[in-house]
Amino acid sequence: MVEFVDAVAGLAVASAVVSAALARVALAHRSEVGARGLALSMGGVTVWLAAYGTALAFETVVPPVVAYNFVILAAGVGTVGWFLMALEYTSQRFPSRRGLVALFAVPTATQAFAWTNPVHELFWAPGTTPLPGGGLDRVYGPLFYPHAAYSYMLVAAATALLLRHALRRRGVFRKQAGAMALAGVGPLLADIGHVTLSVLGPRVDLTPLSFVFGGLVAAWALFRYRFLELMPVARRTAVERMRDPFVALDDEARIIDANSRADAVLGTEPILGDPVAEYWPAVERALPEDPDAARTVELVAREEGGGESAETRNYSLNVSPLPLGPARTGWVVVARDVTEHRRRECELATKNRELERTTAQLRRKNDQLERLADIVAHDLRTPLATAGSLVELIRADLGDADPSVRRSLSDLETVHARLREFADRIPDLARESMAVETEMPFDLEAIAEDAWTVVDTGSLSLVVEGTTTLRGQPSRVQQALENLFENAVVHAVEPFGAAGLPANRSGPPDHSDPAGPSGPDAAGDSPGSRTDGPTRSEPLLRGGSGDPDFDFDPDLDPGSVTGPDSDPESGSDPDSGTDPATDREADESATTVRVGTLGDDAGFYVEDDGPGIPSERRERALAYGADDGKGGYGLAIVRTTVEAHGWELSVTESDEGGARFEVRTGE
Repeated sequence: MVEFVDAVAGLAVASAVVSAALARVALAHRSEVGARGLALSMGGVTVWLAAYGTALAFETVVPPVVAYNFVILAAGVGTVGWFLMALEYTSQRFPSRRGLVALFAVPTATQAFAWTNPVHELFWAPGTTPLPGGGLDRVYGPLFYPHAAYSYMLVAAATALLLRHALRRRGVFRKQAGAMALAGVGPLLADIGHVTLSVLGPRVDLTPLSFVFGGLVAAWALFRYRFLELMPVARRTAVERMRDPFVALDDEARIIDANSRADAVLGTEPILGDPVAEYWPAVERALPEDPDAARTVELVAREEGGGESAETRNYSLNVSPLPLGPARTGWVVVARDVTEHRRRECELATKNRELERTTAQLRRKNDQLERLADIVAHDLRTPLATAGSLVELIRADLGDADPSVRRSLSDLETVHARLREFADRIPDLARESMAVETEMPFDLEAIAEDAWTVVDTGSLSLVVEGTTTLRGQPSRVQQALENLFENAVVHAVEPFGAAGLPANRSGPPDHSDPAGPSGPDAAGDSPGSRTDGPTRSEPLLRGGSGDPDFDFDPDLDPGSVTGPDSDPESGSDPDSGTDPATDREADESATTVRVGTLGDDAGFYVEDDGPGIPSERRERALAYGADDGKGGYGLAIVRTTVEAHGWELSVTESDEGGARFEVRTGE
């Protein structure tokens, strides 16, 4: 029996050496997941085996009770370390400091009770005595069993975690987890059997002997399955169900995990632990040099199929860092198939090129239209000048002709003036009708204030009641606002008899002198007969132009235009107090122009508090002035500018009875 005990002691010491070597290996890989817990556990086993061997072989040197107190210490530390290893390995989590304190609370209390046992004899009960030839006849007190139950619970929990992990994994990770679970089961069952049965007597404890088996299995997991080198990635079931291929790499670009869809990218089911370069070398080259940096790259992937059916696929790789331990970082690679996306981009690029060609053609047509408008305007001016000269010759030949003849000549000159104005405005109308090519955001209030500074607004004041951000061509919108503001100045401010024609408007000659003008200037070639100033056009005359004939209604009898008490030259009634050209009272002049946004934020308005536009004339107010001889071109240009932006322009009445122009942008 003594020789057997000596053999057990020698085996325990030899096993302690093996456990110490495993602890050293774990410490060398302490940056890996689970290494810290494994080192702590193997260190505890080493102390356990050394103390047990000392109690058997050197009882005369070290009292057996003291040696077994170290066994209890090693058991508490070793079981906590084993649980920490399993927890970190399976869930990638390590407890906080508060959690570690809680885990070591029972082993600490156990040590206090064990070393103070001579005082209370609650841990080692009376009857615990050293055995001759080594060992200790142990009688457990009530404080021993909480220590034993706690240790068994930790080892059982660690075994359950490892087994569950093994069932959920595949390949090398299943083997790793299974081997480590088996390494912990042996000592657990051996210690339970010794504490409860003591089959070989009090001197021989099978628990240290089971460590020989557990150490060999753990060594197999370490060196054969690279337990501390290839660590599994904690993931949810959703990762496996990802539609995109998923591959996890360690810091040496070895595959440590992959979902089932990765097979399509890698070409075959990968073997965990193999370098990814053996499957797809471009992935290894795509990894960032900085381990903490993420990166997105696009790769042309392997061909699917063979022969004529081979197809090249494009994948966008999203590479993110993957912490594997305190000082080790791997990579998570998610590959997304973007072949169809790239194909559509190519199709879109082709359509864009076609659109650019169409736009270029449209631009050339617009240029041709503008040149045609300039040619037409130029060719109209010459015959109009000739016609004006002929009218003046006729007027000179007739002398003191009948008033009705003089009136007819004045009407003819008015027609010539309208045609000259039309010729001058053709280029503007052609230019403003062109579609807006380049849009940019701009502020309504800023554009309105800039337009207001350009127009001579006299006594009018501008009130901006609201603003919004528009998208379009700011210069053209500003020009439209200038025309609307000038429309208010010319037709909503000046009282009867005070409003003359704007400087940029071509009007009929003044025939206050019965002799009338003569010479080339009378034919329409005077500087005032054409627009030499800005391109901004004259606004529509709300009640007609400055000439009475502009307000002529073809449905009325011609004799009703001028009565016996009216002046045939001016067409005004000196007793009426009103201007037939404008149909408004002298005290209806506007004082304010307001700009604001529409209630639904779908556009803006410009309104004044003047006499307004009669309802029967609002529809034709936006018509081109040449169609019936009753309007100018300012509002027509406003209309073309608005329509070129894809907007809508309408005329209505303001709350004060003035004119209100609403522009609906549809935004």
